[in-house]
Amino acid sequence: MSVIFEAENYRGLKKVRWAPPGACAIVGPNGSGKTTLLRLGGLIRFATERTLNEGLAVSGGAWGLRHNEAADTDTVLLSVTHGPTRYQLRIALSGFGVDDYEESVLSNSSLVLSRSFGKNSFDFHGQQFAVDPKRMCVKLASDRTGDPQLGLLLEAIQRYRVYRDYRLEQLRDTGSLTTSETILTPQGVNLFSMLRNIRDSFDFRVQYQFITEAMREAFPDAFYDLSFTTSGPRTHALFQPRLGATVLPISAAPNGIIVGLLHLAAVICSESQVQIAIDEFENSLHPHAIRSIIRSIREWSEGKSLEVALCTHSPVVLDCFNKEKENIFVMEPGEEVQPCRLTDLGSLDWLAAFSAGQIYADEEVGSPVLPADPSKR
Repeated sequence: MSVIFEAENYRGLKKVRWAPPGACAIVGPNGSGKTTLLRLGGLIRFATERTLNEGLAVSGGAWGLRHNEAADTDTVLLSVTHGPTRYQLRIALSGFGVDDYEESVLSNSSLVLSRSFGKNSFDFHGQQFAVDPKRMCVKLASDRTGDPQLGLLLEAIQRYRVYRDYRLEQLRDTGSLTTSETILTPQGVNLFSMLRNIRDSFDFRVQYQFITEAMREAFPDAFYDLSFTTSGPRTHALFQPRLGATVLPISAAPNGIIVGLLHLAAVICSESQVQIAIDEFENSLHPHAIRSIIRSIREWSEGKSLEVALCTHSPVVLDCFNKEKENIFVMEPGEEVQPCRLTDLGSLDWLAAFSAGQIYADEEVGSPVLPADPSKR
């Protein structure tokens, strides 16, 4: 079941309401808040799993957390809704840091858990519990009581993953630290180790084969197969560009090869019912590779309840959604609530007359607001 993310006064986003619908794309001008939108789920995930400070650390820190048009006394409100259950986190700021925060959980609009500002205890179904102010009480309440509603809510929050700022040079130069992991880390630094792990695991053999075949389709003249070597605590990769060709170190591979492996590993090796967001999806990829990888992601995700959001500036990526323009979300300057569905920004006849990529490339939607005075442009 999908989750709904909402926020008020959160960084560059005055008001947010977003429910990723399976495979979708997010577009908008530079500085419009696309990456901020993706980071919202990560902030809530790490805050509820660990502490608020750790959640803020993975989303840019406390500085600039409050929208610049908000009053100094305004709080930042973040929330996640899963089924009938809604989690709310309200943060009060002082100077450049967090002053205090409050949490609440509502089920079918009834308050079931609350921790107010300045309190070192929380109320759960009318019962008081002491709490360390550094710990989020929603996780503590779930651990102490085993409440199924809280458990399902936290499980949904913990299934959200953001992939961005891949460490390509690190992978080329030093490979991956050898671990037993089978899930890609947010910046992909464990790529080669986890690919070797799934290749050698009976439980993941289908996933590895799918990734290999998808890579051959995406890069028909540059990729045929992978192999791995170990040097001390690190795993390195070798690739064969074509059948019968000389095997080369991954340091000789085009960036697109590594990026393709990262995108596919992020999606193909995830569990079912996971929400995945990939930032700047098109980086280093030829249009053929973009289309091919998106087809493979769709094929694998079908029936597995995977929700994959691709943050992009690429008309090629958007054209992959021409048959489902309602799944394109636009960070449209001037709109009260972000993001907007593309289908809410124009008539059906207009949308049918042009490809999604052309509409975006022609700056009909998702464009920066230019000053009225040409001399100030």
